[in-house]
This record gives sequence, C-alpha cells and structure tokens, in this order.
Amino acid sequence: MAIPSAAISLENETHFLAAQTHITCTDESPFPEVEQPEQEQEQEQQAAAAPPAASQQKSSINWGALAVGVVAAVGLCLVAAPYIAAGVAIAGLTGVGATVATSAASWAIGAMGFTIGYMSTDDLQHGRTADLGEYAKRAAQAGVVGLITGAIFGPLLGATTGFAYVGLSGGSGAFSSLLNDMLFNDGNIDYDNLRLATFLGIAGGMLSKPGRAAAAEGPSNPKMSPRDPDFSEPPIYREGPYSSEQRDAFLKGEPAGTKLAPHHRHQIPVRDGGVIDELPGPGHPEGNQHTAGSPSRHPSKSVFNSEDGGNKLRQDEIEAQWKEKGDRLVEVEPSVWVDTGPK
Repeated sequence: MAIPSAAISLENETHFLAAQTHITCTDESPFPEVEQPEQEQEQEQQAAAAPPAASQQKSSINWGALAVGVVAAVGLCLVAAPYIAAGVAIAGLTGVGATVATSAASWAIGAMGFTIGYMSTDDLQHGRTADLGEYAKRAAQAGVVGLITGAIFGPLLGATTGFAYVGLSGGSGAFSSLLNDMLFNDGNIDYDNLRLATFLGIAGGMLSKPGRAAAAEGPSNPKMSPRDPDFSEPPIYREGPYSSEQRDAFLKGEPAGTKLAPHHRHQIPVRDGGVIDELPGPGHPEGNQHTAGSPSRHPSKSVFNSEDGGNKLRQDEIEAQWKEKGDRLVEVEPSVWVDTGPK
C-alpha cells in the first residue's frame, strides 16, 4: 500500500504487519492426515487460485487517512510559515535564493505532516499500535523528498498560471513519486503510486486558483469590443481644468471626484501593451460611457479575471494611471491645472 500525495508519494506498507491469531492447544500432537478424494482436492485448489470477489477487494488507499494527512500538512505549514520566513531573513537570503529556501522548507514540513497524519489515522482505524521508530523513518524520508521537490517545483509553480500550472502540478506529483522510489525503494518504480500521485497533482492544480483561471479566456485570444479604439490610437484623456486639491488626489492614485472611469481598452493590461482610456463613468454629467451602453466594452471575461493576482494588477495599473496624470498636469493659473496628455 502506498501513501499518496499531490506533492509527495511514499511507500508505507512495510511498517504494517498482518494480524495473526495464535491458538494454544493442550494436546499439540498432530492430527493424522486424512486422504481426500481427488475431486475435492481439485475443487480446493481451484478455490484457492481464484481471485477474490469484487466485493472483497479493497482499495490500497485509505481516503479518510489521506484527508487527515492533507489537513495535517496544511496546518503544519501554516504554523511553520513565520518561522521559515524568519530563518530565511536571518540567513540573509533574498530573491531567488529566498524563494527556493522557503519552498523547500515548506514542502518538506508539509510532506512530513502529511505522512504522520496519514500513518497515524490509518493505524488507529485498523487498531494497530504505533511504531514511533517507523514514523520517524517515514517522516524523514518524506522530508527529504519534499525538500528536493519543493526546491525545484515550488518556485516554478509560483511563477506559473493556467494550464501550465496544472501540468506542472501533476509533474511535481510524478517527480516526487519517482524520487521516493529511487531513494528509498531500491529504484523499483511503483507505477500505481506514480499514476495516483500524478492524478492528485493534476487535481490539486485544477482546484487551485491558478488552475481555475485556465478555464477563463486568456490574453492570447481576447474578444475585442467594437466600441474601443484600436491599440494604435492614442489614449483618451480629459484635459480639465482641475484644482490643486484634485491634482493632490491624482498624485495619490485617486480619481479626485471626477467621475471618470479608467478603462483598459479591450480589457488588456498595460503590462501586455494595453492602453487605459479615461471615460465618463457612473454619475458623470455626460452619462456612463464605461459600463453602460451597447455593445458592451466588456464582452467577455477579462485577462484580469483569468490569472492569479489579476484584480490587484488592474488596481495597481489604475492607480499608476492617476498618478501619471497628476504628474503631467500643468498649472496655467493659480490653482488651475490642465492635462497636456500622455507622452
């Protein structure tokens, strides 16, 4: 039986011993052998060779224990997170080094928590006495596999979204299973465990936020709005005039009560070459030209809703747009400012 995980896969059947029943008799002399007819012997041999009925076959995976293991892994990672961060800071690691160290430590601790949670639950359900030495051994093995897997796949997953994230998550499960077999199973690949670990990795990736974003329409094939100009056209902006108070608000990344709505043309981020237009929004004297009217300026799910952190990206770009507007305002007379337009 194997203990599976989307991030870690471990062989644990070796610490489970079959229960044995010992019967002590006062007379230990053997019974005389009784000859049986050949037909009965053949029937017994056929019955012994026949596979067990489907109702008697049991899955080698204890799904209840698996769930407990996942909870234990997540809980342990949450508890350890501040200590890991402190250790990385004390070590003076930054950038890629800090990311690799944090991922490796988190995956190692999570793998150990998962293994202990799974093993203890499975033992309790089957009435077995815990073997603390075996627990320590299996947890240590899981930690080694988690450390290596996390150092490799943690940073990659952190920089990936969409279907690539799902595929990479499945790859991390497969890699951890193979690595465990290479290190602790004499190189003998457990293909059942490999398939299960890959499946759980893919499932975990699909359930994650980056994986769910893969179902949304991505930036490679956006649906354009016929109401928005082409990207080659200059940004739409409002000249003003504006007061000094409004300029101060612009410099803080705020709309300054203008009722203008910053609109990403065709819903494409500035990061990807997009343009932000200043359109009359709700409450503007000219009427709402942003979210009202037909055809819609938002004909499909936007890029911002298709990737992890998309909403923050949208807000950051809008704030940057207001700050740029405040920077380029020119005072034409005391406390009267006008926008000369984006450069």
